[in-house]
Amino acid sequence: MLPTFYINLDHDVDRRAAIEAQLQRVGIEARRYPAVLGNALPPDLAAHFAHGDGRPPLMKSGEIGCYASHLGIWREIVASGFSAALVLEDDAMLAPDIRELVDDVLARAPSGWDFIHMCGKDDRAVRPLAPLVGGRQLVRYSRIPNATAGYLISGIGAAKMLNPRILRVWPIDWDTRTPWVFGMDTYGVTPAPIEQDTTTLDSTIRKVSSGRTRLRSGFPRPTAYTWTNNPIRTPASFAFNFKTLGPLWWLRCFASNCGIKLAHLLRPVRRRQRAG
Repeated sequence: MLPTFYINLDHDVDRRAAIEAQLQRVGIEARRYPAVLGNALPPDLAAHFAHGDGRPPLMKSGEIGCYASHLGIWREIVASGFSAALVLEDDAMLAPDIRELVDDVLARAPSGWDFIHMCGKDDRAVRPLAPLVGGRQLVRYSRIPNATAGYLISGIGAAKMLNPRILRVWPIDWDTRTPWVFGMDTYGVTPAPIEQDTTTLDSTIRKVSSGRTRLRSGFPRPTAYTWTNNPIRTPASFAFNFKTLGPLWWLRCFASNCGIKLAHLLRPVRRRQRAG
């Protein structure tokens, strides 16, 4: 089994027990990474964020701590010379065949991959690339999900995500959706073999943070983002999707996503019709 890490705050003993029980059940040995608090970052991690020069933070405290913890794991991956690693958050819910699936993904992933999402809702069209065990597929996303409960990252990918020239403005589960910013080659697995437990475990981030992160006035907008302040909807994102999906699959995914959006818009109308 490739190196595996899970993020856990020292005082979250119940969450630690839950993830370790799962890991033991599926036969994975993992290293615990002590999560850091967003309001008490070590200087070397604080330097990655846009507020590292003393200005007010752009993210909420819980989001900063979560992101910084992932940054710390990426540093360990690079420092240890690992070719790849599995990274988990302590509220991850693992599929029973996760170990076999990871081996299959690593065997079938294209050479040079950087990041493979193992969690997130499959609510947009994808381009299938290879069949995987358990009826799953290795895919290219038309829209990358915003979840980091579990993912594979290569050593080279970890180094790219540590790029010190890119100051962090958005939460990690937004930045992992913008591979064009970091030069990442990103894939995913569907249906997702890892879910986030939002029922039995209280999210530490949700306790500390609420609402959607927005860029605050007085901060220069990153050049990769547009006037919309949305890092997902940019010319760079269009170019990335068009290149990675290919022209034909881009058109197919675009048509499928339009249908999905239309169905969502019509839901209230259908509810009213059924109620009437």
